[in-house]
Amino acid sequence: MFFAVFWATILYSQAGNESLVKFEEGYRGPHWQFIKEYVESQEIAYGFFIEGETEWSDILVAFHDVNDDGQLELFFRIYDGPFCGTAECTTFVFQMQGGVWKNIAEFNSTAIIVSDEKILGYRTLYWLKSRTHWDGEQYVPVDLDPEG
Repeated sequence: MFFAVFWATILYSQAGNESLVKFEEGYRGPHWQFIKEYVESQEIAYGFFIEGETEWSDILVAFHDVNDDGQLELFFRIYDGPFCGTAECTTFVFQMQGGVWKNIAEFNSTAIIVSDEKILGYRTLYWLKSRTHWDGEQYVPVDLDPEG
């Protein structure tokens, strides 16, 4: 976790008006039922909840407008061992489209920076040494260091 926050701090300090996506623990707001149903629909993920290896409290939630349309996109991450690698956890990003949440990104991260840079009207998302660009339908990962 320290490493992820360190990288986010470096990325954030190099930026202008970028903002850090702030996740909250214990969210039980109006979109909680959707989050639970989505996780339950993902057989691999839900197996960890059934077997008691992961708790519903391990889901962290954030909201951030990534395309300046005034509507907040839903970010959530499962913050637990089976879903977290070295300093990174599975993060999902959803956008409300026609009254239905649509998955527009899924990647492994901890700290996420929403950049001022826009691609096709959507802000670039940065985490650790990676970023995602909007391709017109969804966010697509782009490696910051193609040489590895």
